[in-house]
Amino acid sequence: MKAESIQENSKESIGQAIMEIEAIKQRIQVTGSVDSEINLLNEIILNLKNGEIDSEEALRRARGVEVGRQDYH
Repeated sequence: MKAESIQENSKESIGQAIMEIEAIKQRIQVTGSVDSEINLLNEIILNLKNGEIDSEEALRRARGVEVGRQDYH
């Protein structure tokens, strides 16, 4: 039972991370003139879904993409 609970929490945190990354994508798209950021964010989501990174790392990377864009534009 405990392993199932941990697994469910992982699914929840992955889902929450994906929702936040999708929100970041929307904010970037609204600013216009989107370069490679959307592709980078899609790659982060894919890495998260494939278990290559955890949700905390995915969010750290996605937020970094957003901050980098704000610094650039």
